[in-house]
Amino acid sequence: MALRRPASGLKVKINTVALKQDNARDLPDIIRWAHDCGLEITLIETMPMGAVDEDRTDQFVSLTALRQDLESFWTLTDLPIRRRRTGAFMCGGRDRR
Repeated sequence: MALRRPASGLKVKINTVALKQDNARDLPDIIRWAHDCGLEITLIETMPMGAVDEDRTDQFVSLTALRQDLESFWTLTDLPIRRRRTGAFMCGGRDRR
């Protein structure tokens, strides 16, 4: 059963941390799923969190490099910068794969 945007027009945004060893190769499918369901998705780089149980420095994925990879799937369009948001882009055009 596919998730669909609520009839009320409620917008749903999914924040996804890009992790090299956990989800990096699945991100195109995650993005495709979100867009097919009418959901917004934001990709986030992992960042140091101070004293936590797990060090994620080996999980870091540069959003610049990720964007280059995603450009093999879609035409990406830069979004206007709002607040402190940098590197924001939108997938558009045909799915290239």
